[in-house]
Amino acid sequence: MDSPQLEHPPNSETLGGNDITQPTFRRGISLAAVPGTTKGNLGFEYAEHSYLRDTTSLTLANGSIVTALHHPFTLTNGLRVSYGQINGLAGNFYGTFNPIGNGKSAEEQRDRFIAAFKTLDGPKDRQPKEARDILKNLDAEVAAINNALATYTSRPVRFPGYLLLARINWDHFGSDARIAYNAGHQEAINVALGGNLELAYSINAFADHYLEDSFSAGHLRTPRRFLHSFGGSDDLCSKYMHDEDNAIGLSVKNPAGEAWIAYGDKRGMDRQNNDNKKHYVKALQVSANEIYSAWKNKTKLSPPMYGAWAHAPTLESARAPQILAPLFRDSERRKNMERHRDFSYESFGYFSAFTMGPQLALSRWWSYPLTLDGPPGILNGSHVATTAIGPGICNVYYQTAQGHILEDHFDETWKFVDGSSFKPKLWSPLAAI
Repeated sequence: MDSPQLEHPPNSETLGGNDITQPTFRRGISLAAVPGTTKGNLGFEYAEHSYLRDTTSLTLANGSIVTALHHPFTLTNGLRVSYGQINGLAGNFYGTFNPIGNGKSAEEQRDRFIAAFKTLDGPKDRQPKEARDILKNLDAEVAAINNALATYTSRPVRFPGYLLLARINWDHFGSDARIAYNAGHQEAINVALGGNLELAYSINAFADHYLEDSFSAGHLRTPRRFLHSFGGSDDLCSKYMHDEDNAIGLSVKNPAGEAWIAYGDKRGMDRQNNDNKKHYVKALQVSANEIYSAWKNKTKLSPPMYGAWAHAPTLESARAPQILAPLFRDSERRKNMERHRDFSYESFGYFSAFTMGPQLALSRWWSYPLTLDGPPGILNGSHVATTAIGPGICNVYYQTAQGHILEDHFDETWKFVDGSSFKPKLWSPLAAI
């Protein structure tokens, strides 16, 4: 089957986008819509993990089947959370400083996973109050986001901690994400075999976070381990490749040869990601079903037999030739960083990141909405407004296809003002400016 081609409709943008428990894999505070009530296209990572995981069906010990949202779990420390909340908190807020993928054997990897899970399940000196406080903050922010989505007037504010990536979060990327899921899923199966279905489901919800990362384009081919340094500049560079692949998308295939376009974080709930979403919803359901089967039928599976991977993109397909040239590959970087289709490369050494990071940060090409052919221009048919500040000095305002009002400033030379002023409906008059 031929791989589908990338499509980017002009109005395809989706809204969105210290140490509390010594989190290893911190992405920051994000939002979650409630399945069955508010179904806005939230683009925050927590929403993508929590929302979809809470739609999974769980078979309980009495044989009844419930939607995960409606069956809260009580952890060892007394914390009551849904399947999706466990999944969203895993990696975002709870973990250790010992990456699971760094374990030298399957047993050590499983031990590292258990240690990460226990940061949420175990410490009575912090829990359950700490997690409740986090979830309370999330609830308040959900209301703010849903209000912004309902009015279509502005982009949601950037809440504290948003988009922060931990320095050693490679458990969420590539083959390491598969190791992390396998370790956690194996532990969940072992607990189910021992007769504790509720705890097994809780552990599996934590593990499924890494499974879901394996459907996120920015997590498939980013060389996360390579892009790591003591000073953090390399880690920052990995974020730009992560964001680029997530926003623009990659052509992928699963082991059965089914092909689709995968997007990622901040586009997980976007309609353009529907094909990808269908595949990982299937994978999540298979993952949960295997836990019940282990409890009910004493079925013990080993990692090569885990059914979720039959639905997931293969790493080989994500790393195959794409329309979008990878920003980094092996020890090389894209020679012209702002040419997404250019496969010319040059070496990327230890000191390269010190100059490349600031360049990426200042470039408009990594400002949302991130597109294959760069920053959007003026929307055809839109209003353009100018304001004169002084002799030869003016501001020009115009609307992009995504609805944002952008500003350019002229004072002998043109300068783009970073960040959109606001977002009205398309083709809104700009006379008020």
